[in-house]
Amino acid sequence: MAEKIEGGSKMKFTVVKLAILSLIPVLLTAGAVDTMWLRIYPGSDSVSGNFNQAGDIGFDPQGNIIVCGAG
Repeated sequence: MAEKIEGGSKMKFTVVKLAILSLIPVLLTAGAVDTMWLRIYPGSDSVSGNFNQAGDIGFDPQGNIIVCGAG
């Protein structure tokens, strides 16, 4: 009898895990989670004449990392 109760609790835990994991794509699609901690913008690179390495990596006020010319 104790084995059935233990197995049932494992089943409930698995169902809860699956429910939480299934919500992750929904939250990402809804924009509830900010995954854009790294943003890449076109800018100077080593090929162009106005290469400025110090200006290629920076931070904005929200704390995002900005990488220019990384493409």
